[in-house]
Order: sequence, then structure tokens, then C-alpha cells
Amino acid sequence: MKNTIGLILNIMLISGLLSCEKYIAFDEDAATSKIVLNAMISPDTSFQVHLSRSLSVIDAGNLSSISNAIVAVYDDSGILVETLIEDSMGYYNGSQLPEENVNYTIVAEALNYADANAACAIPMLTAISEWDTLTINSSPNAAQNETEFQVSFAFTDDEQVNNFYMISVLAVQTSWGQNYSYPLYIETSDPKFGSDYADKSYEKLLFSDLLFDGETTTFNITLNDMSDMSYLILNLYSCSEEYYLYNKSYQTAVDTEGNPFAQPVQVYSNINNGHGVFGGFQLSSKIIYM
Repeated sequence: MKNTIGLILNIMLISGLLSCEKYIAFDEDAATSKIVLNAMISPDTSFQVHLSRSLSVIDAGNLSSISNAIVAVYDDSGILVETLIEDSMGYYNGSQLPEENVNYTIVAEALNYADANAACAIPMLTAISEWDTLTINSSPNAAQNETEFQVSFAFTDDEQVNNFYMISVLAVQTSWGQNYSYPLYIETSDPKFGSDYADKSYEKLLFSDLLFDGETTTFNITLNDMSDMSYLILNLYSCSEEYYLYNKSYQTAVDTEGNPFAQPVQVYSNINNGHGVFGGFQLSSKIIYM
């Protein structure tokens, strides 16, 4: 948006030098700070919403959380599920656990802001049905102990709906009786993940069932830097479309950042009268011992 303003100012300057008048309409919507609502729901965690304020194009202030708001959750019949309780730093918490396939709506009201709302449903859980591993020494010098860890896993896709998925892998190390986990970068040449991931590594792989709708399918990924691992946690997320589109667009935005030849990427949002995302997911995890 700031680049857009710079372009407008340059056009105005050139027009002035040519002794011409040019009138540019003021975008009132872009000059208004809005609610930023972020919430991800799953059946094993009660409702939690974070509220902050966006910066308008004429705002030189700082991003900050919103307090004293009213945040309510409604089910797909419009019945109030609960009103969330403000905690701190913009977080609003509930006590109810969301259910699968219920289209929830979150409404946020705050003084001096337009009411923001969004709707989302938690998709059906798709579970990892089987998995296998293979360790390969990828260095010509075995003393360097450089290895690749190949993981294959399978699951059955539901053919009744369009499904969206995300894969991540956590490495767990044990030190002094404590477990420490961190995400691993994943590589793959498996075409079922799509062409976006060829010759690249990511902490998350996002994909749809476009190429395997309704099928039981095996997927293959490769992990590196496997030294000193106690075990791995393979995570398969069944994502709502909103969860998928937000993470996919954010991943693309990070990939193209700093590239002057790339098309600008708008990170997905499904918040009406605001910004952010309201999505849902379910998680299937398997522990893989080294």
C-alpha cells in the first residue's frame, strides 16, 4: 500500500511539472483502521480469538491489541454458543469445545471499529493409516555421517467433499530428562503435493485432494539433518479451505518477498469488515522412533 502511495505522489509531481491538474480520489476505506481477527479452531481446544488493530495508510502508530471488545460465537443455526472472556494482550477465551462440521460464526465488536465477522467449520478428520521409513547415507564420505531420512505415509481421502491438507514434521531431542521439539524442513518430488514444492524445502507442505480424490494414497517426503534425534512426530492436518488458503498464500508471500519480478501476493483473509483469518483443522499424528 505504501508503494501505491509513492506511485501516486510521483504521478502528481510529474503532472505539476507539466502544468497539468490531476485529481485523485481518496480511498476512505484504506484510511480506516480495522479489526484484525485471528482464530484457529479444533475439536480438542476451546475457542480462542486474538484481536488487534490494522494500520491505515495514514496511520503512523504501532500495531496493538484490542481490549474491551465483545466477541461472540454462534452456531450454524444462529444460536449463541458463548461469549468469550477477555484474557490479556488481545486474547479472548471460551470454555466450549467446537464440534466437527458445524459452521461457526465469530462476531467481534469494539468501540471505534466496524463490527468484524467470519464463518468456518472444522473438517472431518483424515487419519494417517500407515507409514514407513528408510535411512540413506547421502554423502560419499561415510565419516561425515550425512544422511537423508525418507518417510512414506498413506491415508484415505473422502470423495464426498473437496479436502485440504497440511504436513509438518517435528524433531524431538531429549536432554537432561527434558524433551525439546522443533520443526524440520521437508523436501519432496512427489507430484501429488503439486509442483510448488519441487527443488525446495519447507516446514509445511500444503496440498489438496485434486490429484487423488476419494483414493487411498501413499506420499513420500525426505528429511535432512537427522543427527541426535530421539524421535519424530509426523503431523497430518485436515484443514478447512480457509486455513489452507491463508497458509498457502502466506507461504507464497514469503517465497516472493524481495523479488522485484514477482507479482504482489495478497495474503488470504475471510474476515468481513476486517483482516485476519478464521479457520479450522483436525490433527492426526504418528511418532516415528529413530
